[in-house]
Amino acid sequence: MDKFCKEHLHLQNMFANEPHMKPISGLRINYRFTIKVWLTSILLGTTLFFAFKLIRDLSLSEGPHTDGISPLFYFIIALALAVILSVPSLLLFAAGYNFIAGYIYNSFRIKFTLALIAEALCWLSFYVGFGGSPEAVIMNLDIILPYAIAIFISIIVYRLSSGFNE
Repeated sequence: MDKFCKEHLHLQNMFANEPHMKPISGLRINYRFTIKVWLTSILLGTTLFFAFKLIRDLSLSEGPHTDGISPLFYFIIALALAVILSVPSLLLFAAGYNFIAGYIYNSFRIKFTLALIAEALCWLSFYVGFGGSPEAVIMNLDIILPYAIAIFISIIVYRLSSGFNE
């Protein structure tokens, strides 16, 4: 056996006793899942909001209230506001994902826990955005529910990106 083969065999044996199941450190987690959930919740939530609003306006026979401005303009403004106002929730959601992924190894439990965290962050964001008034939250359920539904759907649909057990 030549010298190269002996060194290669030595390197293989040196790593043979490495444990296969280690907690995932925070720096090794792939955040594609959180970005997908965030972007989908913004796009789907805003689309659902405008769909509900259009259906409600058409059912009242009043037509959409745009005051001469294109509904596409309102949609783009709503998307921009959703992106800007949801960044703190994205950061907290990513931190929760990082924390949970180090302790839970079952993807169903991770998704269930993340769904609870994301829904709490959604409702808390709107609560703070409406000035901490429970009455304002209740009056604006037509704005909050599309985003809450979109967040839940996006967490359930996407696969976790760190190789967790199904």
